Amino acid sequence: MSKDSNRRLDIQGLRAIAVGVVVAFHAGLPIPGGFVGVDVFFVISGFVITAMLHREWNSSGRIRLGTFYLRRFKRLSPALAVMVTLTVLAALVLLPPFGSQQNAAATGLGAMAMVANFVIFATTGGYFDVAAELNPLLHTWSLSVEEQFYLVFPALLLIGWLLARKVRVLRRLPMIIVVLFGAASLAAMLLEASGSPVTWLPDWLMGFYGPLGRAWEFAAGAALALAATRLRRLPNALAIAGGILGAALLIASLWLITPDTVFPGPMTLLPVAATLLLILAGSNEANPVSRLLSTRPFTWVGDRSYSWYLWHWPFIVFSALLWPDLPWVLVVAALVSLLPSMASYRWIENPVRLLPTGTPWRITRVVTLTLVPALGVSAFTLLASNNALWNQDLQKFQYAVDTLAVDAAAGCQTPLSTGPRDGKCVWNGEATGAPIYLVGDSKAGQFSSAVIRAGAELGRPVIIATAPACPYIDGFINVPRPQPRWSADGCRSFFLATQKWLVSAEPGVVIVASTQTYLFSKKIGLSLKRGDYVTDPVQKEPIYAEGFLRAITALRDAGQQVLLPDPGPTFDWDPQVCTTVSVLTKSCNITVSLTDLEAEQLPFTRVVDNTATATSSSTIDIRPQLCPNGSCIAVPSDGVPITRDGQHISVPTSESLASNFREAIEAMGLTQNSL
Repeated sequence: MSKDSNRRLDIQGLRAIAVGVVVAFHAGLPIPGGFVGVDVFFVISGFVITAMLHREWNSSGRIRLGTFYLRRFKRLSPALAVMVTLTVLAALVLLPPFGSQQNAAATGLGAMAMVANFVIFATTGGYFDVAAELNPLLHTWSLSVEEQFYLVFPALLLIGWLLARKVRVLRRLPMIIVVLFGAASLAAMLLEASGSPVTWLPDWLMGFYGPLGRAWEFAAGAALALAATRLRRLPNALAIAGGILGAALLIASLWLITPDTVFPGPMTLLPVAATLLLILAGSNEANPVSRLLSTRPFTWVGDRSYSWYLWHWPFIVFSALLWPDLPWVLVVAALVSLLPSMASYRWIENPVRLLPTGTPWRITRVVTLTLVPALGVSAFTLLASNNALWNQDLQKFQYAVDTLAVDAAAGCQTPLSTGPRDGKCVWNGEATGAPIYLVGDSKAGQFSSAVIRAGAELGRPVIIATAPACPYIDGFINVPRPQPRWSADGCRSFFLATQKWLVSAEPGVVIVASTQTYLFSKKIGLSLKRGDYVTDPVQKEPIYAEGFLRAITALRDAGQQVLLPDPGPTFDWDPQVCTTVSVLTKSCNITVSLTDLEAEQLPFTRVVDNTATATSSSTIDIRPQLCPNGSCIAVPSDGVPITRDGQHISVPTSESLASNFREAIEAMGLTQNSL
């Protein structure tokens, strides 16, 4: 114990371990389960807060919830507000204005309103998703979960103590409430992890960010705090054994748990049990683990653990964007973030925590000065980002990157099943010319704008059906971790239904496009029959060629004309990571030689050309137009990216190709005959 008998140094040391492993994980160090440090914090919070409330109840016979909430606000919100304000301002300059800035600003609003976890769930997605790596306020999800616990749990305990005081038979009611509260949360979490979720619970309450799936961790610490009031000091032998076992379990969890582990899930019990053992063992300072945790280096970091947790992630995110090819920079950034952490602890966290706020005016002033700047900056940034900072160059860039292809925006990911003159995903339905059908995967969808405009100019209706990640071949595809809809069976069902409809549909022009990834990726398997998937690119080419030939031959035999466009230029570069500064200075760009691009795409081009020749179909090569003078420039001089993500052409690019498709379709009307 410290001089303050209510402050346990070993718990401060445990906070240091918790923040240390989280920071190490985020900095890219080889600690795959470092993110479990947050779970350690949750258990500690449940223990410390419950013990504090229990002492207040025993000493005064009451719990002043207003005072409790004010203490929590002063302890957490001012330091959080400063970090949020400065991080969101930095995001305006250093983050891409194509979703990342908006996510950061929205998260800033959520963090100050204690709902960052819900905002992140709705905007940024999974904790390990790519978008999460670009949200510098991602880590505030855990603070909101903790604040939600503070909001609900003390009131439940107070109800239990009040009832227990009035009815003697209910003297165990506080513990019963804690146990039932924790058991319900644990059961819901385990059901969710097993794949059999409680369907009437909304998704935002469960999962990685959900407070209901995490509440049992706080309850575990709370139950230990209540039980500890009746436990005597552990014998030396038990304390030593508990400390060593707790340390071993915690260390094991750092490597047994990885980002691929279902989490929260059964494995979450490991760090939670480890934390409980370490806290329990710390009641006897004779054990070596607790003595080590109580030493000055650990307690020094533990005292500043909250501030370090606040500042480390923004530093890591911005450093990764500024120096993407230097992974060691992340470690440096994590260490450098200690500087603002120490400043925050010294001049914000401690002074405000100890600031007297006895009058309503003082309370109002503290709350206002804390919340208004952070909320104001976040709201302004969200508005500015949504309007591309009211800058014309940024607006053009943002439109190209953010705007979905027409088929995706309209939800045309269902098999063809409507007549050519009406129904969903039909454009120019009143036109009287022969219909134009656009089918394939997202590479077909990228041509939506061009084909729709060409159809309007030709007086022909356009009908679109696309299936992301599904090649238009008479065969089977096996993609690692597919969405159920686009699994091998899902893709097969889409192809068969669309092909069946096209074979009996009104004759017209069928435009078929697919990505080349199916040929080149060693992770994607192809087969002409279910199973026996081949992943080697060389062996896959004849399989793809045969499946593609079957599909196109069937269309031609049914009297359909077929147009096969090439997939267009691709770049090992994503405009969605271009920052505001790099867009304005035109420094976010890449150039690829047309010769190199054609050589890279040769196997796929060979399949398309051979199929076109064998079936008397037409082709259209858009690469020369998009790569003038032999160079494919990702962002031409007009400042509008050719692609929206490096792989799919942007809507403005698609619109510019309308004349290409119109001319190709017109030529087919003169030269192409059915087989």
